[in-house]
Amino acid sequence: MTDPARPLLGYLRALPDLPDHALDHLCDELRRFAERENFVLLDVYVERQWLQDAAWDVLVERCARDQVRHVVVPTYEHLHVMPALSVVMQRAVEAAIDGYVWFVHPDATVPPRPLPGLRGVGT
Repeated sequence: MTDPARPLLGYLRALPDLPDHALDHLCDELRRFAERENFVLLDVYVERQWLQDAAWDVLVERCARDQVRHVVVPTYEHLHVMPALSVVMQRAVEAAIDGYVWFVHPDATVPPRPLPGLRGVGT
């Protein structure tokens, strides 16, 4: 049984080369990640306008309101297409939600960071 104390929100950016049918597949990946890692996936927020952050802003507000401390994205590109800027955005978001951003598919070009106080998790 899943621990309801581990809520998770998902985030997808409809990247310019992402076909419409791929969004369903990505949502399924987020659901499988949540099940595998013992989270409860509450919602998935989708940024449909390239270079916009409206869905992201709503997600961060939801994290603050409902005390959700975990967010999952498929890859670093859903935070920013450049790996270095993705890391910067990841750290800014983690500070804003006082939590952690998970990646379903971590990329070797983005160095993994261990969770503070939780050895071996998230690496």
